[in-house]
Amino acid sequence: MKDKILDGIEKHVVYFLTGFVAVVSALLVVVFLYLFMFAPIIFLGGYYFLALPVMSALIYYLGKRIMKGLE
Repeated sequence: MKDKILDGIEKHVVYFLTGFVAVVSALLVVVFLYLFMFAPIIFLGGYYFLALPVMSALIYYLGKRIMKGLE
């Protein structure tokens, strides 16, 4: 009986931690999108769009290396 209760508690703790990680990840994505994509537009103006292709290529290259590393 005690093991059954502990298994139930453990299951709900795992659910809670999974949700916590998902919320923190979503918040970090939003913050980093603001910091690296939108804030420089305010400071650099139109010149920021010259750097956008370089950033896009870097993101693609990093994503490709990560995915090849997982295979």
